[in-house]
Amino acid sequence: MNAHTEPEQVGLSRADLHDIALELADLAGQIEDETLRAKIEAVGTRVAPAQLTRAGVPAPELRPREIDVLREVARGLSNREVADTLGLLPNTVKSYLKSAMRTLHASNRVQAILAAREHGLIR
Repeated sequence: MNAHTEPEQVGLSRADLHDIALELADLAGQIEDETLRAKIEAVGTRVAPAQLTRAGVPAPELRPREIDVLREVARGLSNREVADTLGLLPNTVKSYLKSAMRTLHASNRVQAILAAREHGLIR
């Protein structure tokens, strides 16, 4: 390849992007620094394909406040920032998030966001 030739760009499939998002979610779950974890989670949600669907599986029912919390978390906000934005206590945010994670069968925040997106509950 000479100096004037552009390298061939290789695209990632939706499955590749989903795998990368799950890896980022796993990494984020290992990080204690809340700000850094939130940033990695935000990158993971940006990398994930936005319109994954589970054909034939009805969307789980989340309470409106759980959806509000997931939306803010998907923006990359920490629990404290979500609490400030929604006028809640940080422990209340944590409770809503844990409840949503249980309902969505997610083991961490990013997986909950991915599942909520898959089901069309958030964008």
